[in-house]
Amino acid sequence: MGHRSILALLVVVATLSLSERVIATGDERASPPPGRLHYVLMYAPLTAAQAADLRSTYRALSRGGREMNPLLQPVIGSPAAMIALKGGVVALTTYANHTLSKKKPRTACVVSIAEAAMYGIVAAHNYHVAARLGR
Repeated sequence: MGHRSILALLVVVATLSLSERVIATGDERASPPPGRLHYVLMYAPLTAAQAADLRSTYRALSRGGREMNPLLQPVIGSPAAMIALKGGVVALTTYANHTLSKKKPRTACVVSIAEAAMYGIVAAHNYHVAARLGR
């Protein structure tokens, strides 16, 4: 199974698991309080997508690519700094979504899925660039 398929599968699993709990009620305010599994399923795809983005970035760089994000260019030479930065992004967005989910669980679900999908697309693009440069 390719990297794109794995990322897509993670997003689908998160969507299906959360849609049953949140959307079935039809009213966000009537939704039951989310449990621990809910949070794991909501944030695992984002973490996986960030990790795939990090790995795919370094794969493309190792084949002659370059970082196009000007905010990341200063830290791209240090894998430890990149891991810390990606971890910080995951922690910050997880905290923001957790806070949002207390009042708007459906909105937090959609935001979480959108974030994971966005980083999954970035990772897929990076892998595509790396494959093209590897030829």
